[in-house]
Amino acid sequence: MNHSVVRHCRAAATSFVLAAAAFAAAAPAAADALVDRSYPVLPTIQEAHLQSVDPDYDSNPNAPWRLGAPRDPPLPSFEDWFRGYTAERGVTWPEGSSLAWLPLLGRIDVRNTEANHALFRRVVARWQPQQIRVSLQFASAAPAAFRELGLEDALGTSLSPDEWAALRARLAAHPGVELRDCPTVLTHPGTTDMAKGVSEVLYPTEFAVEPFRGADGKTGVRVEPQEFNTRFVGCIAQVTPNVAPAEQWLSLELTPAAVFPPSWRDFAAPGSPAEGALRQPFFPVFSLATSVDLRDGRTLVFGGVVVDEPEKGSRVQLLFVSAERVLLDGRPLPFAVPVEEPPPPGLETRRFAILRGVGDLALRAGADPASATNVVLALRELAGDANVDWPDGSFVRFDRIDWTAVVRNTPENLDRFRRVLVRNRLVPFQFQFRVRTRFLSATPEAFEALMLSGKLGSSFSPDDWAALRAKLDVTPGVETRVWPTLLTRPGSSATIKGVTEFVYPTEYEVKPLVLVDNGTNAPPVMDWSVAAVEPQEFNTREVGQIVQLTPTLSSDGGRVSVDLTSSLVLPPVWKDYAAPGFGAMEQPFFPDFSAATSLDLLPGYTALLGGAIVDDPATGRHHEFFAIGVDLVGLDGEPLEHPATP
Repeated sequence: MNHSVVRHCRAAATSFVLAAAAFAAAAPAAADALVDRSYPVLPTIQEAHLQSVDPDYDSNPNAPWRLGAPRDPPLPSFEDWFRGYTAERGVTWPEGSSLAWLPLLGRIDVRNTEANHALFRRVVARWQPQQIRVSLQFASAAPAAFRELGLEDALGTSLSPDEWAALRARLAAHPGVELRDCPTVLTHPGTTDMAKGVSEVLYPTEFAVEPFRGADGKTGVRVEPQEFNTRFVGCIAQVTPNVAPAEQWLSLELTPAAVFPPSWRDFAAPGSPAEGALRQPFFPVFSLATSVDLRDGRTLVFGGVVVDEPEKGSRVQLLFVSAERVLLDGRPLPFAVPVEEPPPPGLETRRFAILRGVGDLALRAGADPASATNVVLALRELAGDANVDWPDGSFVRFDRIDWTAVVRNTPENLDRFRRVLVRNRLVPFQFQFRVRTRFLSATPEAFEALMLSGKLGSSFSPDDWAALRAKLDVTPGVETRVWPTLLTRPGSSATIKGVTEFVYPTEYEVKPLVLVDNGTNAPPVMDWSVAAVEPQEFNTREVGQIVQLTPTLSSDGGRVSVDLTSSLVLPPVWKDYAAPGFGAMEQPFFPDFSAATSLDLLPGYTALLGGAIVDDPATGRHHEFFAIGVDLVGLDGEPLEHPATP
């Protein structure tokens, strides 16, 4: 046969095969057709395998299993273990399916149906490369809207995604609330990241002022601004996120701030030649610094400070912080749990994250710490000591991979079980502090009517404080100025403030017009009828509310110790020290109510401090006092009780 004909036939056959392959690839696969896919995984999946199958597993780098000692019988292979692990979570493995782990390439190759691939993606996601997405939603509310929406009760809480979506919709629909910047960062765990949207405001920190007389005999003042400073105005969000040892928890180091456009004060005398040229900015600021933990996907609520915004007046500032782990394709990290039958009526199933030291619990019970069964027996023994009943259909299981106790029981027994975990220090990061504060003022008449002098220096139970708070809210002459509230870890310092930065001069120099006669050696002549006042050495004073604190918990969990510094500085009155005709030499008088103390509180209780009399330029003489309460809350925002608390 002619060679050219052979080549033509071979080319035609190849084209047909390629076209058929392309058609097959384009055609939708049957529902039960097997599909090959690869999943990148991190090396930590090897530790999960050994942790699950090896009763002698030890994560120490020099542990015996790492020295290559032979095992008899051999440990289950990774492939066998992971097929079983995924099967418990709903993945089926029909005939012809396969799973292969390639540790050097960092991937798992899977052949299975599309439906099973969808389930497999959810199960394997926790060991895939991931990042943390943190969003900060700034908002402000008029005081009336803040009260109307009941936002004080939301401060310091942890919201589920549905709860946050519902609250955000209410805020967006209310005319007295403004949703502002919402910076979002996507970063690696342990990396400090910053997002900011600002305007750089430049303003002078020095002025050179010189009087002059022109050739026409008219006098004036030359003003030369000097030594300019820069202030960022807008939103600055700095955050360092991390994944906690129990992987459903995230830890955040937060230092966000919102700086509002300034108002300006002119330090030149009205009607003077320098009027309008000696202005200094007053920047309103809302900021906080704290370290917190939260469950993956939830939203924390901070705020309660009041900032006087230019053209808007007093506004209560709020900050909502959301964080979640995401895969590299942007999907939130799913939590794949074993497939279980729905619980019988009256029962619920909850998962409780457990510290890695739970093995010590099993040892105290005389059991093998590496045995999940014996850990369950130890947990049940502790629960029995707390009067936890186990009706038909209830159970406790221990998942060594997730390090979680899976418990099915009645809601009442589940609450008791949670308290058992807290009491025995078995919950990671067991708790954090919600610190509730209030700056209050009362006229002398209202102060006496409520007999507050006898209540200062006392602490109140939750019920007693709720009753007193209700009286304070409705008594004429009593005002809650601000509600600063935040969350923080035990032993961590935290700060929240809503202030305006007042910039004012601490020195003045009076400069006369200097007349010089060039034809003589006589000294210069000072014409004091033409003089200018030059402000110098500017200082900054924060006016508003500042709360700084460090809370710690006693070893028995029954006492909270707080190192506290609180300050409320009211807007100043101004006094002009200039003689008539010599311009302006203003100085501010700041009313200040502050306290620095260390005190102990029972968890959930509220202390009432203060009582000093301050002359408020706006409302007259008032008693200023301060309330602080500290609650123990779980990382899901639920209040925690402790047996040491009365």
